[in-house]
Amino acid sequence: MTRFFPASGALHALVVDHGGMHTRAGFAGDDVPTAIFPSAVGKYADASGAPQLLLEPSALGHEQIASMKIEKLGASASPEVREEVVDALLRHALRKLGADPTEQPLLLSEPIGSSCRRRTAELMFEGVGVPALLVAKAPELAAISVGRATALVLDMGGWASSAVAVVDAVAAARTAHLSHVSGGALAKLLERQLGVRLDPACLVHRKSLVPSEALLNLRREELARDLYESVCRIREKAGSSSSAVKGQARAPAEYSLPDGRVLEVGAERFDAPELFFTAQPQPPHHLHRSLQSLVLSSLKDVEGDYHKDLMKNIVVTGGGSCLPGLVERLDVELNAAARACTVPAIRSHAHRMQIVSTPASERKNGVWLGGSLLASMGSHSQMWMSRAEYDEHGSALILKKGLNYIW
Repeated sequence: MTRFFPASGALHALVVDHGGMHTRAGFAGDDVPTAIFPSAVGKYADASGAPQLLLEPSALGHEQIASMKIEKLGASASPEVREEVVDALLRHALRKLGADPTEQPLLLSEPIGSSCRRRTAELMFEGVGVPALLVAKAPELAAISVGRATALVLDMGGWASSAVAVVDAVAAARTAHLSHVSGGALAKLLERQLGVRLDPACLVHRKSLVPSEALLNLRREELARDLYESVCRIREKAGSSSSAVKGQARAPAEYSLPDGRVLEVGAERFDAPELFFTAQPQPPHHLHRSLQSLVLSSLKDVEGDYHKDLMKNIVVTGGGSCLPGLVERLDVELNAAARACTVPAIRSHAHRMQIVSTPASERKNGVWLGGSLLASMGSHSQMWMSRAEYDEHGSALILKKGLNYIW
């Protein structure tokens, strides 16, 4: 009988990370994902009026594009919408990988706040037909990507930033803290600061085609993020030991828009990302918080015995962490915040506060990379839930599988 686990050595597991902004898919053991595409799905009606989902709108005609709605994996997505979008994204990923999901094990990431693991198991075994499944929390995979079993993970995603403690490879949900200060939010802020209207290529080069407002907004968001990532830099704080941003040019940066205009971005390219370090909690939900505030809040929720190990293993991951100078500036801010902390156990270990050093490319794909490493560990096949186990025990067994099985 064929064993559908990485331990068999016969088949590589599939690894899919559904991020809030991008989905990454590839094969266990690889250093980079094979496919990266937006975590957004277009919904339109076909000729018979039946609803259809599509990830590549360019293949549609004018009428469908003009009426298309966009569903995304944002924090505001309902469980029903998230389930529909995740299923569409997964099937799209499998097509891009050229993989048969009935023949290869599948590892999926899930957000720290998710409570849908049983439903995920039902969809994967009954709907997709996978032979084995492993579901892991995104922070757990980010810690694994840098070889840490215990770490405090700061995930700077497209639409939110979060901090959570991972102890013995298991994320402690009670320590999770969230902020809406993110790369996507700051891209919108930069656009407002510049006072410019961003017309995406689909509007500039195909004037006879009028996309739906939802599709147009999606393309504008993508253009705003590209502008933000291309020109923005982190301002060096006085007293920083960073050499990465010393001597940074203060001259305006140039960015070419699809319509041929060239934007000159001056101080705004430093001002917008400054919010990462200066944001203050605001009512009603207090979700506008600085990065150092997130990390310290998560630390405060952990027993004091773990502070020392967590503080010297700060793992930064996510595409929002890739701005030049961000890690160096964050190191300065974290040390200052720890020294000023009112919790004695944190203040006394302030000098130990240290960010695990990794290249920007690895931080950008950190969760997926951790999944690739975990899925290639043949010695831990017990973490996986097999089809036979699903048939015998049902979806409830998935709650006892994963990283908590071996630690």
